[in-house]
Amino acid sequence: MKIILIIAFCLISTLSFAQEINLGGGLGSDKEFNFIGLHSYIELRPDKSLFSLNIDPSFHTAKSSSFFTIPVYLKMIIGNKLRVCPSIGAFVRTNSNSGWLTNLNLEFLTSEKTIILAQFSLTTDYTKIDRRSSGSALYTEKESSKWIWFNVGIKRSL
Repeated sequence: MKIILIIAFCLISTLSFAQEINLGGGLGSDKEFNFIGLHSYIELRPDKSLFSLNIDPSFHTAKSSSFFTIPVYLKMIIGNKLRVCPSIGAFVRTNSNSGWLTNLNLEFLTSEKTIILAQFSLTTDYTKIDRRSSGSALYTEKESSKWIWFNVGIKRSL
């Protein structure tokens, strides 16, 4: 619940100052093509700023599981027509995982309002797993795993 309140606060406060809002969608996968994802892009950027706040909800599905991911990250924008954009942030998933992410976006402005992008992400997922000790006591252990994701999409400025 705290994370949702923090995200809502950031979104509301950033929207009040944002002079550029980009919305879009795309398709992606992990590097082994185990998961296929539908991505949405929400970018809030003050006018002429080098940084933007991004919230990119996505839905990932595989043969055995499906989950939503809500990442929130700060993106640095380098370039004008062709942009190289590193970013760092955090995410939560509906499968009870959460963690950190780093992205590298390559963005190409095709017009004043349209952006084509390719995004490469490295995520570190943390999972809580309940285990039993040899004395049958229940305890929770945190495990981590790293994933490489990529997606392509298009954004449009409002």
